[in-house]
Amino acid sequence: MGINIFKELLNKLEAKEKVAMVTITESSSIPELIGEKFLINEDDNSIIDFSSKLLAIDDLEKIVNKALEGLSKGEIEKHELELKENRESIEIVVEPYLPQPRLIILGGGHVGQALYNFAKELDFELIIVDDRPYFANWNLFSEAERVICIGFGEFLTKIEVKEADYIIIATRGHKHDYTCLKQVLDSKARYIGMLGSKRKVTSIFDKLQEEGYSQKVLERIKAPIGLDIGSETPEEIAISILAEVIKVRREEEGINNIIGEEAIRFLSDYQGEYECLALATIIKTSGSTPRNTGSKMTILPDGRIFGTVGGGCGEAEVRQKALEVINGRLDSFVHNIDLSNELAAEEGMICGGKMEVFIERLILC
Repeated sequence: MGINIFKELLNKLEAKEKVAMVTITESSSIPELIGEKFLINEDDNSIIDFSSKLLAIDDLEKIVNKALEGLSKGEIEKHELELKENRESIEIVVEPYLPQPRLIILGGGHVGQALYNFAKELDFELIIVDDRPYFANWNLFSEAERVICIGFGEFLTKIEVKEADYIIIATRGHKHDYTCLKQVLDSKARYIGMLGSKRKVTSIFDKLQEEGYSQKVLERIKAPIGLDIGSETPEEIAISILAEVIKVRREEEGINNIIGEEAIRFLSDYQGEYECLALATIIKTSGSTPRNTGSKMTILPDGRIFGTVGGGCGEAEVRQKALEVINGRLDSFVHNIDLSNELAAEEGMICGGKMEVFIERLILC
């Protein structure tokens, strides 16, 4: 298995696509399947395959269905499946990945600026839109991903709204708020909020209902926006809005960041001297463990590591096994680590847990 799949994974996330990576971790009678991977997109259910071995599986649909199920739930899961072909028993791990969320702020005035100042400390990609050059400029929003100066009726020509997007409408008036809201009502955005008084919100909603929008559609909109904390100043309003955004985000997202990002990015960009590396991935945990499922560590033949599966004695044990996998003394396999008793005490943990770590050989091509 080559490592191009990790580059493709990052490309998908940067394109704001929701994707899952599926890895075969055990195979009862076809050992060459162990370590094989593919990606699957949520939007069109298409498979990005990196091995003809996978396409040769007669019952691949069963694996794909489990991948889509895991992608929908947003949780890393391990499954044991029995396939039609020779009653083959395999074990797969489904790792769903959500793109980094974008916060799209429509309006660069006082509230928009306060939102930006607080939100840049959060894990969002920031986009600012305003139709006034004075407010839509990099001097005010130097750390934003994009600052767009365009009419509010045209901003969708510059931005494709994605499922991972959070949209805040904070323009300077009813007319522009209405224009922005009407454009995004039918989008897949995770969050749509509009600043304004109850009177303004009622006026805009009445107009939209007259135009045929249903109550169900309007219920998507958080308006008046923000948690009720009695806010008055632009800064207080911004805090109340972001508090609501964070609440929605934590309630609805399964995975908030790229778990194992350091190892994945290393493999994506690797152009080093070695033809064979190892990758260790935590595929299951129970009890108290230093890292969650999905955490990854890349191991080089010279012993260097990138990423982590928890540090301490447990990680050292994984590193040693990985070196044996690299040099061929061991095949790719699932390694069990018991962090109870003495080892847990060495790790500084109150109560020990257990981890299953899949250690695989990566042949670079």
